[in-house]
Amino acid sequence: SGASVAHIQLGGPSSIIVHEAGGHGFAKLLDEYIYGGYENNIIPESEVENFNTFIKMNYHNRGWGVNVDTTNDPNKILWSHMLNDSRYSDEVGIYQGAWLYPYNLWRPSENSIMNDTFAGYFNAPSREAIYKAVMKLSEGDDWVYDYEEFVRFDKSVSTRSAQHTRTTDNRQIKRKEHKAPTIIKGSWRDAK
Repeated sequence: SGASVAHIQLGGPSSIIVHEAGGHGFAKLLDEYIYGGYENNIIPESEVENFNTFIKMNYHNRGWGVNVDTTNDPNKILWSHMLNDSRYSDEVGIYQGAWLYPYNLWRPSENSIMNDTFAGYFNAPSREAIYKAVMKLSEGDDWVYDYEEFVRFDKSVSTRSAQHTRTTDNRQIKRKEHKAPTIIKGSWRDAK
């Protein structure tokens, strides 16, 4: 059904909630990090093709995990349309290492909340996945994705212009100002 459960430690609002519930649970994004100790987590050459097929069948064919790809070919990578778009040239690239694998998987930015929860922001392909999920739910199955419409929306609410940055303990901490949530009594089905 696509339903998700985010497992988060007790303690109140945090960027971990955004990473787990928003990134994984809602947008179906994959992790973009490699934990210490996984530096040698290498897919044997004989298994690379099977691994790539597994990711495509179980994730990409569903529109999931679009922030991680098995190719570094700029013409074939999932976010190739952004690589060729000057409006995203300063924030979208091809960086090796993701989903606990230092090799054979690529991510679209050096850092994002799916790589480091202190980053506090989603990269452009992840924002595109979130946009698609929101629009599909709000507009219904007849909704048709339009890239230019996404770009207009994305640039109008640019995360860069809304972020405030300060340095503490050698960490860069970013926060974004948000509107207060709308509370609806009942279940999510009552929101319609």
